[in-house]
Formats: sequence, C-alpha cells, structure tokens
Amino acid sequence: MTSLPISPLVMPSTLRGQQNGKLPGHLLAEIGVPGALMERTAARAFRAMLSEMRRGGFDARQVGHYRTYQQQLNLFLSRYLEASRSTYDSTAGAHRKVWDDAPKAGYSSVFWVKKLVNGRYPATAATPGKSNHGWGLAVDLAEEYDADSAPDPIRKQWVDWLVNNAGRYGVSAELQSEPWHWRYVAGDNIPQAVLDFERAGGVTVTPAGTPTPILVFAYPGRPVVRGSQGDAVKLVQAVVGAKPDGDFGPATERRVKEWQARNGTKADGVVGPVTWKKMFG
Repeated sequence: MTSLPISPLVMPSTLRGQQNGKLPGHLLAEIGVPGALMERTAARAFRAMLSEMRRGGFDARQVGHYRTYQQQLNLFLSRYLEASRSTYDSTAGAHRKVWDDAPKAGYSSVFWVKKLVNGRYPATAATPGKSNHGWGLAVDLAEEYDADSAPDPIRKQWVDWLVNNAGRYGVSAELQSEPWHWRYVAGDNIPQAVLDFERAGGVTVTPAGTPTPILVFAYPGRPVVRGSQGDAVKLVQAVVGAKPDGDFGPATERRVKEWQARNGTKADGVVGPVTWKKMFG
C-alpha cells in the first residue's frame, strides 16, 4: 500500500473553548461535497483541494464528516464492548481502547475491545469526545466514478493524488491503515494553495472582535444562473460539488437545487442574493 503522509495536527483558534462534537453551527461550513460539513477553516482547505481534484478527474464523495458527540458515541458502541482489565490486556493493541471518560457517561469500565462483526473486526473508532470528526477537522472520503449515486471505493490513483498534493492544502492522513480518512492540520496558517484558490472571487476580512479571518465573497451583482460563465460560477460549483469549469450547465443547476433544498432556500437553481449569502456569508 502507498505510504500516506501523516503530519501533526495544529488546531484552528476557532476551536478554543469549544467542546468536541458540540460545535455551534456558525463554526461549520460546507466543503463542496454534497452533505459534508467541517470546521470553517478546514472547510476552506478542503473546498480548494477538492476543486483541484475535480480538475484532475476525481469526483469526491463523503462517507463521514462532522460528527456530533452522540453520533460518535453511537459509532463507538457499534464497534466496541466494555471489557475487564484481563480481557483488555489479552487483546491485540489494534483492537482495544481505553475510554477514560466512560464512567462519566454511565459505563462501568474504561477498558473496551472491538466487537467481531461477521467474523471480522471493524475499523478503528475514536472514543467519544476525542475524534477529529468531532472537531470538524476530519472527513472520510469516497469516489464517484460510475453511473449510480452511491459512493464508490477509493482507487490507488486517487490515493496517489492525495499523497502528492494534500500537503499543499494543509491536509494530512491520520492512520496508515485508513487511506480514506483525511484531516486538516495547519491551524490558522492558511496554506498558499488555499489562498490562491480563494482569490478567484473573494477577499478575506477580519470583522472586529473575531479571532480569525472569515472568508467573504462579494455578490457579483446579478444572479448566477444556467448559462452563466466565469469565476462566480466556479465558486458556486466548488460549494455545491459540481465540476468547477466556470460553465453553469444542467449538472451545475441540479447540484445547486440539491444544495438549496438541503439549506432551506428556494430550490430553483438560481443563485441570487439570498442563496449567495447562504453560501458565502
């Protein structure tokens, strides 16, 4: 298997004082893959990176993004069982976890071991309150390369692209055993590749009282609709997960309608002032 790049994680300052899995909505943003939310600094990096991936011929999907504490708890309990210390000690390291806060959550043991599911051990899951998904910094990615709408398994050439390019966007793998799991690691030091992507149509401003920059894209002055072309279209395409070719065609219109339906705006495929503000703040 291709060796994955793993870098130490630096947390964005937006997360100071926050609780894992309990982030307020204003700290989350879409990343240009349908249904995927991340912490807003991480979202900037992934939006830029995934846009470049699409230009390279890879269409990404997500199979795991921001998780609430309850969602992480449910996932952990689906994969691990409480255990005695002797059972824990006799279990291979890859198949066991110490959950220090388990007693606070109402469980008797801090020692946990993986369940066997259909004769196999499931993938590793972080203990509740410790997952990078709960910080909005990690996403589990899949591909889309056939005619149906279901996410497809990742391919070697897709992983190779990430190995060669993810670092430019402040993105790193977390475990050698999980080539689908990638996280933002650059903190407030926004990588140049992200800034270059954002210069296509926006500026970065720092409102009074906010600790980190918030990305603001100015409304272009007229609706972005089917038939529109240019940088404003590319920005919309990056948000809704369409191919960022700057040409607002039927595929982009469909993605815009899907995005509008998910985000509580009129699903008419027209990116007017209301939809634009919802997308870019």
